[in-house]
Amino acid sequence: MRFQSQVYTKARGSIGGITYTANQYQSLIARARTSPVNPMSQRQTGIRTAFSDASAAWQVMSTADRALWDDYAASVSFSGPMGNYYISGRAMFMRNYSTATYIKGRFAADVAAVIPDPPGVQGPMDLSNPNIQVLAAPGTGFGLSVTSFEAEDWVLFGQISRAFPDTRNSFKGPFQTESMQVVVGAGPSSVVLEWEGLVEDSVYFVSARAFTDGVSIRMSVPIILRAVASVVVV
Repeated sequence: MRFQSQVYTKARGSIGGITYTANQYQSLIARARTSPVNPMSQRQTGIRTAFSDASAAWQVMSTADRALWDDYAASVSFSGPMGNYYISGRAMFMRNYSTATYIKGRFAADVAAVIPDPPGVQGPMDLSNPNIQVLAAPGTGFGLSVTSFEAEDWVLFGQISRAFPDTRNSFKGPFQTESMQVVVGAGPSSVVLEWEGLVEDSVYFVSARAFTDGVSIRMSVPIILRAVASVVVV
């Protein structure tokens, strides 16, 4: 439920069984509070392990390196319901390190060792020319092509939404975790993620990010694109 208030403009959190938040238009939203679930799935266990590893790495990090992570965090902004915002160095480290650790542990054995050192370059990892393309082999689906012009090796990972009719033009999530695809790029290069076995002519939304591989971790901002599953024949 959305509502307007003459008293509250930034109400957040839960009270009396109601959770208050905001959408991208800064409208207040109230919804019934939900109880967290604990399915102990492979994905959930992997995420918990990655966060635990990140927390342990932060605990043994030097004060000087923590300060450098603070400096790096100040160079990366995020957009939210109330406008752009920044996070702490610790939060940035936990975000980057745990994500890279999770991807390496579950999806890509050829991802290099995850390094906790502060980034030597400011700002997020820069990706260029994201575009949807047809599959390279016969099938029904699409590919996502992305380019990095940066010197570091890198890892691109992405997932897709469920199928929608062709009238759907926007989507925020959730995306299907079982659809996750991962590919490793060597230095400046273009790589492609592909999703096959989809519903012909249906609309899907793709969410993808990348992080630097084998060096201190910088992560890109999310890429979200609309795609239509097409058929490729021999």
